[in-house]
Amino acid sequence: MVVVEDALDRERVAAEIASLEAAGNGGDGEVRAVAMTFLRRLPRRRSDLSADDVICQAVVVTYPTPDGPRSYVMEATVQVPSGAGDMAADGCRVRIASNIDVETLGVRITVRGTSFRQQNGSTTVCTHAALGSTCRSMGGPDIGSDALNVLLNAGANPRSILPSQLNVAVAGLGFEAVSYDLSELPGASHPRPQDEITWELICCLVESGYPVLLVFSTASPIDHVVPVIGYAVDPDAWIPVAANLYRQRGGSDAISSSAWIDRLVINDDLLGPAYHLSRATILDGAPHRGLKPKSMIGLLPTKIELSSVVAEKIAAEVLDRWLSRLVKVRGEAVWLSRLAGAGAQLVLRTTLASKAEYMAHLRRLDPAGEAFHKENLGAMSATLPSMFWLCEVSLPQVYVGNRAKLGEVLVSIKELAADETDNDANVLAFRLPTILAWRADDDCFALTRTGLDSHGPLHRPPAACFPARAAELSAAAPAAGDGGAGA
Repeated sequence: MVVVEDALDRERVAAEIASLEAAGNGGDGEVRAVAMTFLRRLPRRRSDLSADDVICQAVVVTYPTPDGPRSYVMEATVQVPSGAGDMAADGCRVRIASNIDVETLGVRITVRGTSFRQQNGSTTVCTHAALGSTCRSMGGPDIGSDALNVLLNAGANPRSILPSQLNVAVAGLGFEAVSYDLSELPGASHPRPQDEITWELICCLVESGYPVLLVFSTASPIDHVVPVIGYAVDPDAWIPVAANLYRQRGGSDAISSSAWIDRLVINDDLLGPAYHLSRATILDGAPHRGLKPKSMIGLLPTKIELSSVVAEKIAAEVLDRWLSRLVKVRGEAVWLSRLAGAGAQLVLRTTLASKAEYMAHLRRLDPAGEAFHKENLGAMSATLPSMFWLCEVSLPQVYVGNRAKLGEVLVSIKELAADETDNDANVLAFRLPTILAWRADDDCFALTRTGLDSHGPLHRPPAACFPARAAELSAAAPAAGDGGAGA
């Protein structure tokens, strides 16, 4: 069922129309705005409407141009599936979502959803749509076109936004803009193909709960920006295990968990929400009809000096050297011996984690409070920085069959090693079956015994929240039509 209501009196719609009129690109004709709410059912009493009834709400604005009326989705809220991991029926997990209020039939309803916007072609382009919808999806304010143009320093030409302007806007919203030129990636000396590294970088940040703005070069001189909001895991993927089985031996046998992620979920402001971007599209070096990933910007809470790809490589290298030694110390640990066994293939899943999240995760692994000594947890916590890379360690059968892991290696997001050969210096702590270790000093670890000898659930990072600073910036932006950047 669809409920269609007039939306001209909504504050955000009025501001949008005023911005369009101030831009002076309109034509003769009527301006219209409607809110279309798609419901699973319509209860007999309006007061009985609930979040479970709402599928999506789209506010569509139609305004006159010299070429005729133009309609676009100013804002849409699409409810994401509830339940474990926000997993949809098609296997996709939407990570960039939050509680968003929608209003229909006089009732305000809070749904857990993701935001989608289209450019209007006058005061906004794809960059505005991607940035504005991403902020809204993270629980931020509904930032209008004028405020976005101020943040982007768009001046008199909001239809031509440079990557440097996007970085500045991201920083202005209170994020750290972590940018990668996908033709010159950090860690490009890695023996794997560069496109594979690109995939790992994107998957790591999205799986961590942080949005990524992916910039594509197109057949025209104008680039196109799309936000990445989720991903899909294919547990039956053949390539990850087959490629390792038939590989040339030598070096680390670790494989990234991103090899099982076969699709990203993106919003394209010209086409619609929740499109799928396949892994093959990124890994294929040839452009697809002119489309080629050009750069990416992660919206993170802190600066990153060491990329996730390098952190995962460090974890793989230290495990390759340390596991055989640790088995001599804890030889009775069955799962530790399996990790260190001849021909064992390690799976590494890397996400960005905070100290508070990780300590809470350890407590969830030990609900009875018997596996860890509180004094040891306190001592380890005191040595950890506020954020770090969490490289979870598993085996293919455990990871795919149980979505579980056997431990983790904590790697610094800052470059701590004096040179590239001293990777151990970047390791902050680690946990493996029956072992918990943390930095005692710069040269050694404090090694303690735990009661966890088996596999446990993977860490589920919470969805990133919108920085409080951004609300202040949004409120301070000029009102529509008073000479702001959209004029």
